[in-house]
Amino acid sequence: MHEEKDLLPPGDDLRTYIEFAAVYLELRYFRANLRATYFPAIRDLALIDQLLALDLDADALFAQTRLLGAPDPVVCTDTSSDESHDYYWKLLRHAERANAEGDIVRAAILHTKAARVAPAALTQHTRTLALKDLERLTLNMQEGLKLNPEDVPQWLHVLPALLDKSDQGSWPVEAKLLFDLQEVCLEYQRKTYALDLIEWILSAGKRPIKRPLNSLQLVRATQHLRSAAQRLTMARVSDDERQRLAKLIQTAMRQSEDRLRERFRPVLYDAFHDVGLVAANPPEQVALQKIIEELLDRITEYGFFTFADLRDTISRNQLKLPDLADPYSYWRGDPLLRLDRRLATLMEGVYRHGEFYLRWMESCSSLFFGTNVGRLFTENVVLPFGGAWALLKTLEIGYTHYVQPIFGPASSERVPWQTIEAATGSAAVQGLPGPAPLVVREQSFAFPWYLYLLLGIFLLALVRMPALRAFFARAGRGTFRALRLVCYEIPVWLWRRPWMQEVFKSWPFLLLYWYVLKPLAVSAALWVYLPVTSGSFLAMAATFFITALILNSRFGYAASEAVIETIVLVYSWLRFDFLRGLVRYVDAFFKKVTKTVESLLYTIDEWLRFRSDEGQLTMVIRAILAVLWFPIGYLIRLYFVTLLEPTLNPIKLPLSSLAFKFMWLIPFYQHALNPFTHETRLEPHLGWSAAVVLTFGFIIPTLWLFPGVVAFFVWEMQGNWKLFRANRPPRLRPVVVGRRGEHMLQLLKPG
Repeated sequence: MHEEKDLLPPGDDLRTYIEFAAVYLELRYFRANLRATYFPAIRDLALIDQLLALDLDADALFAQTRLLGAPDPVVCTDTSSDESHDYYWKLLRHAERANAEGDIVRAAILHTKAARVAPAALTQHTRTLALKDLERLTLNMQEGLKLNPEDVPQWLHVLPALLDKSDQGSWPVEAKLLFDLQEVCLEYQRKTYALDLIEWILSAGKRPIKRPLNSLQLVRATQHLRSAAQRLTMARVSDDERQRLAKLIQTAMRQSEDRLRERFRPVLYDAFHDVGLVAANPPEQVALQKIIEELLDRITEYGFFTFADLRDTISRNQLKLPDLADPYSYWRGDPLLRLDRRLATLMEGVYRHGEFYLRWMESCSSLFFGTNVGRLFTENVVLPFGGAWALLKTLEIGYTHYVQPIFGPASSERVPWQTIEAATGSAAVQGLPGPAPLVVREQSFAFPWYLYLLLGIFLLALVRMPALRAFFARAGRGTFRALRLVCYEIPVWLWRRPWMQEVFKSWPFLLLYWYVLKPLAVSAALWVYLPVTSGSFLAMAATFFITALILNSRFGYAASEAVIETIVLVYSWLRFDFLRGLVRYVDAFFKKVTKTVESLLYTIDEWLRFRSDEGQLTMVIRAILAVLWFPIGYLIRLYFVTLLEPTLNPIKLPLSSLAFKFMWLIPFYQHALNPFTHETRLEPHLGWSAAVVLTFGFIIPTLWLFPGVVAFFVWEMQGNWKLFRANRPPRLRPVVVGRRGEHMLQLLKPG
């Protein structure tokens, strides 16, 4: 009655009894069959009638309140065919159909919904049917997840709390959680197949179109349990039920993860051994174990791992690739490429075969990084002289585009009329009165060629001479200490002197700070960045006066305090490795974004797989859709990884911007960025509308993002260099253990 808002405040026992008697007697005389539904806690209706008869004569009251000539009320029985009963039987039919299809959770939800509108005599029976559905679900979970027998009663005790809310609302979270648990069971009851017509064509029929994916059962079951654990936080259950259910799900998920690791750990070890990646010393043995566990973590968290994950994991650990021994070893691929092919066969559906551009870059880089001649050329030519060229060209572009327009204006000179006539090919300029015209010439800045050579030799010396590197390292540390002494330690020492504190706290200095120094600093910034405030002495004075008024107001004081607190907070961050931590965080964030995009594409690939409980028509449709999706998914992945992510990532953005500056100097690239060129060429073939959409929707954005390929290439080469054993540092260094690339010491620091 409280849920139906029948009780008015204060809602004491007497008022509750009176309201209950009124509602109960109304149902008794007009809808007797609904009493058990409206008051489900009442087991003996006859006893309630006897208790109410002690306080009032219900029959006499009913006779006194009847209108003259009113017909007797039609008392519906449990077998009456009214609208609610029709809906009840309809729900039961749907539940039976769901059970026949193996959808136990849907049947349980329909039984629960039917119990709410069931006749009084069938309510308890319908609830029993829903509980039996939960028993079947629990038994399936026990069979699939290998649950302990003592855990089964606990599951049966807490699952009804979820079922009670699963029919309320549109697709509630409790229903999603139950369906996650059912999907766990279905993963063990059915088989999944890959439908790959493209691979069948490329392999000339050697690989079948329909291939079983036996490795996916444990992976998908673990993913569903992880999803259920996340949904539990939003479920509408009591805290006690939430804790018990969380304990059961966490236990099942931990057991499933253990089985997953036991299933794939030997497969990974054997694959590494087959391609020659074998540990030869204790550090490499530890590194191999760490690599295997990191890959298993990837599978557990995301459900798959890629060639990029495999490459990055090996590059940041101590187990490295050997050099290429002969041309045949290059032809068949280095150990990483062979491992890629091996895992694509052993762990199909869990491991994603490397894209062609990643494999090509790995194959080409192995010539430069995995051979003595290649390393000699890279370290003595590409790095020093290529670095010198990139550095000086960057300075040239920066000076020409940013410094010269401000501090070095273009020169001007008078050009004779004869020169203009010769340049334009027109005689109309002859005989024009007045002096020769003033022509503005852009002064192009360029370093002399020998400076590239000298800087390249200097960088080569840095690469080849450890003593020179040590000298500059000592010089850098000494310069840093001197700057720290002058800019930090001496000011802090002076600030802590008592006499200095008295000076700064004195009234003359505070007045000077409030009304002169602080307004003057803000006004100076305004004079520099807003020329209108410094156009005249009066404007400068007005700016200073208004700034002083604002800063010394209540709002200005609060804003000043907020700025000071922000500066102190930022300084505290900078003291505790904030900058490197920020770089790691940004890098981890964009890796997360990339992994999310890959997960979305992987989800579509999963949807296109064939299940053993589906028909032949579904298999044909999924095979056709897989062929249509293959180029689309490949293009999306290529576009995002090589173009979009390097352009948006702040860490890679400088490389993309620098590459754009270089490419802008190429006339062909400038001409290609003109959209009218593409419209003119495409319009005769596609029509004006399609040409405009293709030009502005794909061609022009791709050309603008194309410099990101350079940043992607440089980043990939950095990882490929670390793959080979000969490029490994001679001494052990701290390894990455944190989720965002932190070392152990970095994790122990605050902030």
